[in-house]
Amino acid sequence: QNGQQQDIPILGCDVTGSYHSSYLAIYHLLTHTEKHLPEHRFLCGLTVASICKQLQRVQQGPSIPTLSTADKDCSANKGGDKGETDGSLDLKIMGTTVLRHLFQLHCNAQAITAIRDTDFGCSIVESNQQIRVATALFPVVSLLNHSCEQNTTVSFRGRTATVRASQPVRKGEEILHCYGPHTGQMSLKERRQVLNTQYFFECRCPACVKEEELETVGPLAQLDSFCCVKCKLLLQETKELCVCPNSSCGCVIPKTKLHLELQEIKMQIRTALRFTEDGNPDQAIQLLLRCLQKSVGFLSATHKVIGEIHDKLAQAYANIGDWKSSAAHLRSSIQVVEAHYGSCSIQCGHELLKLSQVLFNGFAMSEALDVIPKAEAILITHYGSENDMVQELQEMEACLRGMPFA
Repeated sequence: QNGQQQDIPILGCDVTGSYHSSYLAIYHLLTHTEKHLPEHRFLCGLTVASICKQLQRVQQGPSIPTLSTADKDCSANKGGDKGETDGSLDLKIMGTTVLRHLFQLHCNAQAITAIRDTDFGCSIVESNQQIRVATALFPVVSLLNHSCEQNTTVSFRGRTATVRASQPVRKGEEILHCYGPHTGQMSLKERRQVLNTQYFFECRCPACVKEEELETVGPLAQLDSFCCVKCKLLLQETKELCVCPNSSCGCVIPKTKLHLELQEIKMQIRTALRFTEDGNPDQAIQLLLRCLQKSVGFLSATHKVIGEIHDKLAQAYANIGDWKSSAAHLRSSIQVVEAHYGSCSIQCGHELLKLSQVLFNGFAMSEALDVIPKAEAILITHYGSENDMVQELQEMEACLRGMPFA
């Protein structure tokens, strides 16, 4: 226009050049058709063909949506057969569009999650669990690139997805979202494998590049590692052995032996959880204490299994009203969570919420008033001030401050 070259707009923008949540934006999300496995493409195609075949049987019924004349003309210009009837053309366009959306779901779908309250020993102390309730396409959220150490959190309220900064974001800095794999949960190799399978790219985020360039085993492997039973140093793993780096110690243990011991402890943790759920917290406590004693002998202090044992012990102690012991084990669990995810992480916020509930119910007033604001600040950052968990914390704090001895 006027002799000046115009930028090509992003596919999915409206006539004003704005990109927002709309069907046009959804339609133009990438499909990566050529990257899907042949089996997946076949299954999607077969599914759509079956749907169209069933719709064809009731083609004359009022339930079949029809295209406007303009839409039909546009579609026909893009390759519709001249001999096709309006009904068959409608089905063909519908089928190809549904197939397109099936491919888009694989790498663009956002899991809509909600916080479900699960019993934490009694009705007044709860454990919150994030669960998937649906899957949806949010074209604006799809613009966010992935990082294994993201700077945003996505939360849901009704049909609305809200993206909040989980840490300070400087002007000009990219807004990044975690697609699932996180440095606190998976190794570099595992993260890249999951992301390549689901989203068709090799992650080159700063966290992955740093691990790759330093040729380290990564923070997760250091946190979730085996330690020497004699000198407690972290063992160095080879293909088949775990070797103590202390030459004067000389401890060498087969990896298979350590992994079998770890699996046995995980099975015992599940058994202890069933004891708690069945109303036998005393049995759960005895079993978990044995697991803890055995685990600290060969697992690093920041190992997630040790954190899980402390968390389950806190749950069992809360069930019998031993709030002091419950709080002590929750504090140990929080140390493990902070090591993996950071002190401002959403995971840490959930653990601090449980600690707040335990301290509140145990009448530990000063300790509760110290923990509640920390939990509240983290959860507001990730969920906003209207969140139910935030409201609960504010009610607890107001109650405690209203007491003359608080």
